[in-house]
Amino acid sequence: MRFMVFTISAILMAEVAERKRVEEALRRAHEGLEARVRERTLELGRANSALQNEVAERTRAEANLKQLNETLEQRVAERSAAAEERAAQLFARKAPCANSAASSNPFSTAWATA
Repeated sequence: MRFMVFTISAILMAEVAERKRVEEALRRAHEGLEARVRERTLELGRANSALQNEVAERTRAEANLKQLNETLEQRVAERSAAAEERAAQLFARKAPCANSAASSNPFSTAWATA
């Protein structure tokens, strides 16, 4: 009987020791996974922050490009208007000469009337 009690006690102690070993291994594995989750979360946070900064930078660059394009279009319109005005002034100065030349030259009438 004592032998049986001793054997049962030994088996129970071995099972308890095995259970504690398994629980410890499980706890270490869980801690390792938690550490990996924390590390990955930090990495993702840094990557997300970098992407948000890049989006903000591209948005600013796009706004700057839009402003530069509008300024350029305005300058082109102003210079085109000035060039047209200058061309009209030059044409107005030359027009009397062309008309007087047209009266003396019969071949220039087509150009003067065009």
